[in-house]
Amino acid sequence: MYDLVIVGAGPAGLSTAMSAEELNLHYLVLDKIRVLNTLYKYTMDKEIMDYPKDVPVVGPPAFHQEKAIEILKEWSKKARECEIVIEEVINIKQENGHYVVKTHVGQHKTANVAVAIGLQGNARCIGIPGEHQENVFHNKLPKIDFKGKNVIVVGGGDSALEASMIAKKGNADVLLSYRKPEFTRPKKENVERINASGIRIELDSKITSIEHCRAILQKGDKEEELPCDYLLICAGTESSAAFLEKNGIKIARVNDFTQEPIESKQGLFVIGDLIGRPSIKMAVNQGSKVAEIVAKRKKEGD
Repeated sequence: MYDLVIVGAGPAGLSTAMSAEELNLHYLVLDKIRVLNTLYKYTMDKEIMDYPKDVPVVGPPAFHQEKAIEILKEWSKKARECEIVIEEVINIKQENGHYVVKTHVGQHKTANVAVAIGLQGNARCIGIPGEHQENVFHNKLPKIDFKGKNVIVVGGGDSALEASMIAKKGNADVLLSYRKPEFTRPKKENVERINASGIRIELDSKITSIEHCRAILQKGDKEEELPCDYLLICAGTESSAAFLEKNGIKIARVNDFTQEPIESKQGLFVIGDLIGRPSIKMAVNQGSKVAEIVAKRKKEGD
């Protein structure tokens, strides 16, 4: 059984993991998308502020104001030393004095849980093999050079159509796949623009898998293998509030910066943007404090 299972591999979750590593805790980090997915949502040259300025960082990783791309590079290296698994958490249940964290592939028993899933929730996955590769993105295209690249976009809303046209404007070879026979959700102007864009549109279709730079498109009973340098899945997001409610996790959110984690139940902590004013520095400090509390209680119980 684990001492601590951490749900979410963003700044708060990763800080908790690094502190747990230093304190020799038996821990596991679970994330449904990728490590530091929060930072992938930013424009890479965005300056990440270290507010509040008068509060020091008390735990790993070291954090100071710099561009998102630099933080991503530095923290990604540190993340390789942590126990992180890409699994989608379905629910968290308390049983016989411990917790059972159920995922889409199994379950993990633990004495403590830290929920660090962020305020905006996670992108909705479509459950295909290869979905967590580095060249697969959810809801937003990265700021990269698309010239000459093969880009596949999945979805039928405005975000999918607009992303397809952005990639096309960047001189990519674009295919848009939508599971329904017609577009009903997007704005009329976007439908008109996509139809006139020269983008290959495959309605009533779906991408069933991606491996490296090859994807499988299924339409009816026919399958087609396609080159795919980048796959963008526009399937919306799942609300963090809904996840908390489903698992009976109640918190009183603070409308300011806070370094203190919230313990919703004995051994069930909530950290990060879910509990206060968004701040990577505060998330790092909260995560470190959770690991210290778990280590202290473990020592007292031994």
